[in-house]
Amino acid sequence: MITITSWGAGLSCLDTSGSTYLALRRPAPLCGAANGLSNRRGYVLAGEYLQFGKRQSFGRPYLNLLVGLKCTCYTSFNGGATD
Repeated sequence: MITITSWGAGLSCLDTSGSTYLALRRPAPLCGAANGLSNRRGYVLAGEYLQFGKRQSFGRPYLNLLVGLKCTCYTSFNGGATD
């Protein structure tokens, strides 16, 4: 996470793979794995803002507020070739 003053932003990639296990990950149209695999690929975007908790802020060191937002975007999910 790169932090500039009170703001922070980050970008990361994810790539998870596993073996075929049809008893646990059966192919199904809505919530099943495409081929019995748990493979996932994608990226994560993150951002955060620190409102209180800095050296000159009100209520320091007892009042702290960190607001963050994280978005996970999949390019493939549950063994599918594409999402």
